[in-house]
Amino acid sequence: MATGMDKKDKQKKIPSGKIARSSIIGAATAKAGIKKLGYLSKKPFLSDEKVKECKDRNDEDIATMLFKALSTLKGAPLKLAQMMSMELELLPEAFQKELAKSASQVPPMNRALIRKVVSTELGAPPEKLFAVFESVPFAAASLGQVHRAVSQDGRELAVKVQYPGIARGVKTDMEMVKAMVKMTPYSGFFSGVIKEIQDRVYEELDYHREARNTIWFREHLNMASVIVPEVAEEFSSKNVLTTTLVGGQHLNEWLDTNPDQEERNCYGQLLCDLFAANVYQHRVIHADPNIGNFLFREDGRLGLIDFGCVKMLEDNFTDNLKILISSIDEEDTETIRAIYGAVGMHYKTTSNSREFREFTSRWLEWITRPLREEYFDFAENPDYFTEGMKFIPKIYGFVDRYDGSLVYYGRAEYGLYRILQKLGARVQMKIV
Repeated sequence: MATGMDKKDKQKKIPSGKIARSSIIGAATAKAGIKKLGYLSKKPFLSDEKVKECKDRNDEDIATMLFKALSTLKGAPLKLAQMMSMELELLPEAFQKELAKSASQVPPMNRALIRKVVSTELGAPPEKLFAVFESVPFAAASLGQVHRAVSQDGRELAVKVQYPGIARGVKTDMEMVKAMVKMTPYSGFFSGVIKEIQDRVYEELDYHREARNTIWFREHLNMASVIVPEVAEEFSSKNVLTTTLVGGQHLNEWLDTNPDQEERNCYGQLLCDLFAANVYQHRVIHADPNIGNFLFREDGRLGLIDFGCVKMLEDNFTDNLKILISSIDEEDTETIRAIYGAVGMHYKTTSNSREFREFTSRWLEWITRPLREEYFDFAENPDYFTEGMKFIPKIYGFVDRYDGSLVYYGRAEYGLYRILQKLGARVQMKIV
């Protein structure tokens, strides 16, 4: 979730009509198509060096066009951009930069509109409901934005308000997004992702559901070092969710205080324990690994917020994960495909057996290395992710698609690893 919204940010009305939203997607897709054709027409006449230069510039222009369209629409299209941004290393650098903006550069809603939504949902305008209500949001994302408030009895609150009209036409939006994704070389790879995202977006649009998720984590997590906000049900509805405000610093802010290695290790281990408890004990994923959803506190505890994207894992998912981790030495390619398929990674059946076996063995060894070592020191392994990127060019040759729980488990695990890398933490990963 984006933070630090500026008062001078432009406040734009979100297009809600099907025709208006379709025209934005259509215009962006058409422009991207023209740019792509222009590049292809020049390619035969360029040197190898100029081909790369021209392709990079073309990718950058297309990425800019697509992101502008997605950020204007918000909702499902922008949520897809944010999901794809978690797969950054799978995309060209230009796409990485533009999609990454989806997590931090979303313009806020008009203040008068916020007042109207709160009044409609909660029965009174914010100045009547709260002792203090800050009209400028301190956080914003694809489906809503968050305002600081203080209740009449002195509680510090976070009031999340959904963008009006965002729930209409999610299915149509996703169909339009599919057309946009087809403009990239990655449409087949992400085909299984889009349906999964659509299902989760429908869930995220129901703030009653997010409230229940928040209450569930608060009641069941049972980790003294992790703080989950309390839902203020009297100030919540289907489109407004109010919780107690959890204090703390975001990761980059906390790192700017120059914490020592022991503090880094403690927080790193706490994040690993939280991930393991969710996956292997509760069979649930807090499936938005955005670093903005973790708050680092002076008392050593971790604040965990935003429970809109929660994925319940299938009963046998974690069992198959354990089997997968132990399958590095498996020689039967059909068995390998079956094991991967059971968790949602579907490999092409046309792959050469020897090359496929070599690829999956090395790929799985890299993915599971932090899990198989007694302790893994991210500070002493700064090239861990760089090593993994060597496999990326081959992924599209072997993998048909991925789907199901793996979409969200993979995002959550990847997000965890990235935070641990930023921390430079020495941790013990747990498979329980």
